[in-house]
Amino acid sequence: MANEINITMTAKDLASGKIKGVGKSAQSTAEKLRGMRGSFLAVGAAGAAIVGILGKFTKSSLDQQVGINRLDNALKNANTSYAANKKAIEEVIGAIQDKTNFGDEEQRASLTSLLALTGDYSTSLRALGVVTDLAAALGMDLNAASLLLGKALSGNISALSRYGIQLDSTATNTEILAALTAKFGGAAEAASDPVTKLKNRLGDVAQVMGDVLLPIINALLPPIESFTKKFIGFAEANPGLTK
Repeated sequence: MANEINITMTAKDLASGKIKGVGKSAQSTAEKLRGMRGSFLAVGAAGAAIVGILGKFTKSSLDQQVGINRLDNALKNANTSYAANKKAIEEVIGAIQDKTNFGDEEQRASLTSLLALTGDYSTSLRALGVVTDLAAALGMDLNAASLLLGKALSGNISALSRYGIQLDSTATNTEILAALTAKFGGAAEAASDPVTKLKNRLGDVAQVMGDVLLPIINALLPPIESFTKKFIGFAEANPGLTK
């Protein structure tokens, strides 16, 4: 009987020791993970910051491409294309941006509106500089000025009379542009400021960076998405690490 009692007690002691050992190991692991909580949070914060910066660059690039696609569609409706006229278009846009507050994306949108209303590529491109002067002189945004001039160039000259611009109803598009240049020429350049021009240039840098990064990001998205899902799953399974 004594032997049986001794054996039983020894087994209990051993079992208790093993359980305590497992408990200590689990507690130690939990403490280590809690100690790593700051690292997890730092990784998450750093990742969010990087994604935010890259996101701004790539969004700028994507926005520019959307603008070009819209312009290309308007050009195709006028029986030409952006590819066929890219050099001429970008030279005009660049020259205007150098002297005024109007950035490249804003100008492409303006040219798209002019094309949609006139259906004439040559006239619309010549009107781009005129419409920036018109917008600056009348204190209008470029989109509104583009719609106003586009209507005039498509035959609705009376639209200009509401703003004190009187033209003969038989005036040709060349005469309309010449009259507006004589009245408002140089207004956009006179209204330019260095801060806005610098902002436009920084936007151009972001677009270039986005153009470079976009293919790389597209290639990295699948593994990043996979890692993100695993990280979220781990964080949800271990809520104490993020509290």
